[in-house]
Amino acid sequence: MDDKALRYCMTKKLKYVGMIGSKKKVTEIVKKLQNEGVAQTELDKVYAPIGLDVANAAPAEIAIAILAEILLIKNNGKLQHKSL
Repeated sequence: MDDKALRYCMTKKLKYVGMIGSKKKVTEIVKKLQNEGVAQTELDKVYAPIGLDVANAAPAEIAIAILAEILLIKNNGKLQHKSL
């Protein structure tokens, strides 16, 4: 069902569309959608796997990494430290 949900979300004007899953799962779904004719430009807009690369495998850290990515995109943020 992930491919159907992703295809649906890609038809909407959303600022953030992300897909949770392993790299293997994401690759398989992307290939399936490509084979079904979904344009690469549309697939490139999907954040997958979701989350910034700041977490270890702990669920709490993964959740924070995902929320940080969503906030970054939502607020047009930058990946830079706020140092003086």
